[in-house]
Amino acid sequence: DEKIIRKYMDDVLEDRIVTGLFERLAVERQVRDLKEGPDRGLFFDENAAQHRLDFYPFCRFTKGRWKGRTFTPSPEQMFIKWCIYGWYRDTGKRRFRESYLSMARKQGKTEEAATDALYLLGFDGENSAEIYSAATKKAQALIVLEAAAEMVHLSKPLRAKLQVGG
Repeated sequence: DEKIIRKYMDDVLEDRIVTGLFERLAVERQVRDLKEGPDRGLFFDENAAQHRLDFYPFCRFTKGRWKGRTFTPSPEQMFIKWCIYGWYRDTGKRRFRESYLSMARKQGKTEEAATDALYLLGFDGENSAEIYSAATKKAQALIVLEAAAEMVHLSKPLRAKLQVGG
């Protein structure tokens, strides 16, 4: 996965992949922080980043023609998770406690959020983890919860670890 992510970063920096400004800046920040981060009390844990990526095969799509198929992330999605879950402060705490992801309609935001919620809930090593889904309307906030519950139902490994209540 690291090779895929490094190729993605190189492709963005060499303009072989067209991106928006913020995506390019994120790639530039990652490259800069890998060099300069230790001087600022930051370190990158490739094992932690890879652990998050290794969780994807346990997740299944919950809707449409892809329902039941394994969730396979794109290089861009892998880069995002690599950065969010790989960086730590020298205190041992995560660098990023919050993240904001903006995607066009029908690009899998709900499924992506559900994979994060499930990972953080039961596979990140946090005891008594709590996950929240917020939106302006209750029905909207429930969308991610329902997708996560369906992912558990569709995946035997997830069912073995997590129980969906009603």
